[in-house]
Amino acid sequence: MAELVRCKSCGFITGRSRVGDVCPACGVPVKNMLPYADPVSPGRRRVLALDIHPVIDHFSEAFSFSTLVLAVVGLFPHGMLDIYLFDTLIMLSFFTPPVVLLSFLSGLLDGKTRFRRVTTPILTKKMILGGTFFVFSCLMLALALQPGFPEGWLLKAYIALNIGAFVCGFFLGLLGRGLMGAELPG
Repeated sequence: MAELVRCKSCGFITGRSRVGDVCPACGVPVKNMLPYADPVSPGRRRVLALDIHPVIDHFSEAFSFSTLVLAVVGLFPHGMLDIYLFDTLIMLSFFTPPVVLLSFLSGLLDGKTRFRRVTTPILTKKMILGGTFFVFSCLMLALALQPGFPEGWLLKAYIALNIGAFVCGFFLGLLGRGLMGAELPG
């Protein structure tokens, strides 16, 4: 296993062989780099280093934001552009629930790997928000597949659900950001 060092200024951890004259993250002199012993087992570290959950989360957040923007733009007439706009909106609506579900499942794997259980207070909040996000995305898909979408009340109801999904995603991100560096040793 490679010798690790940690920057005492910014907390960046990297292999000793990857450090030149300065910290690669913040640029302070190399004298601020101290030896670091990883408290997490190599097997768990390999899983965590893949960043599976954060990467998949970016898709669900991007889909949620994109559908919200497209739906709001769809409130205003654009002529022929509307066909492409709403086809894109429906397609994104189709893919959002599976991506949110995949994000939820990868979150369970991440939580189990980091904390050896998924019933911690923050993870419980994340599961409730993630489940709510999934329900909103399924309801959005159901509306998008209705005959007459995006006319009348369907688009407005879709936007309301989409705002709920986006808010869930926003708070999931805030909770997750605080967990990124947290891991039980061993």
